[in-house]
Order: sequence, then C-alpha cells, then structure tokens
Amino acid sequence: MFPAKWIAEAINIITGGNKYVPGLASPTADQIDYLFGQATGGVGREASKLNQTISSIGSGEDLPPHKIPLVGRFFGDSSGQSSQGNKFYSNLKRINEVEAELKGRIKDRLPVDEFKTENPEYRLITAANYTERSVSNLRRRKSELIEKDSSKEQVKAIEDRITELMTRLNERVKEVRTAP
Repeated sequence: MFPAKWIAEAINIITGGNKYVPGLASPTADQIDYLFGQATGGVGREASKLNQTISSIGSGEDLPPHKIPLVGRFFGDSSGQSSQGNKFYSNLKRINEVEAELKGRIKDRLPVDEFKTENPEYRLITAANYTERSVSNLRRRKSELIEKDSSKEQVKAIEDRITELMTRLNERVKEVRTAP
C-alpha cells in the first residue's frame, strides 16, 4: 500500500494539490493499485494484496477480506469500507456535479425547478459537503494515529466512524433517488 500511497500523493502534488486540496489529478492509492494490477495481471494483483496485508498488520488498519492474497478471491463485502467508499466517492462526484450546475444556473439566472426535479441529489449538497469534510478530517486523524503507533483499537474506531459516515450518505442518496 505504501508505494501506491506515495505515487498517489506525488501525482496529487505534481498536479497542484496538497494534503488538504486535491490537484487536477488526485488518484487514490486503491486506484493506483488497481492500475498496477491491470498492467501486471494476476501475479501483480496478488503481490499488491500481499503488500497491503503486510502494511495493515503493521499499522493496525482494517484489511477487508477481499484484499487478502489468494483467499480474497472468495470474499466480498458490500457493507465494508472499501465497498461503501466506492459508492461514497461516486455519490460525492455526482452531488458535486449537481451542485456546480445548480450554482451555474442560478448565477446565469436560468430556471432551476426542472433541474431540481430531474436531479433530486441537490437536496444532499450540504450534507455531502459536511460528510466529505468529516471523512477527510477522520482520515487525517487516522494517519496521525498510525504515525504515532497508536493502538489498533483507536485506528479501527476511526475506520468504523468513516465507514459509518459513508454508509449514511450512501443510504440518503439511495432514499432521495427512489423517493416519489
């Protein structure tokens, strides 16, 4: 995980970002791992999983079963942080797009009623922004705990809170999209 994390951070910095603001390109370590796995095939994916397993043992981070080498092929978990995180960031991206268009329409004095009807996610803009900041702060706190060699329980508590926040927003997006 560390090489992927370093590469992701380097790309973020090179494209104008920092640890608080994303650059023009700001991939996650998981996205880097995915690309590495695609480029190197099965052996590369398993090597990446082995690296992540070793990292998580040392840091106390929770490792989802699907990231365990060889064994991970037989597991899946739709409630874990990895699955919730993918949905969360996808939902955030969509809500941010809705927010940008809504602001643009308001600025240009265009009608917004029909847009709101077609994009009910607009109702979650404030909640999504708050949740995104909270997750970012918790991730920063988690990194600090890991750097200080804090207990695995403390790190796990932060991870659980992150997953809880992501899940809550994901559920709200689902509710808004299915509401009449």
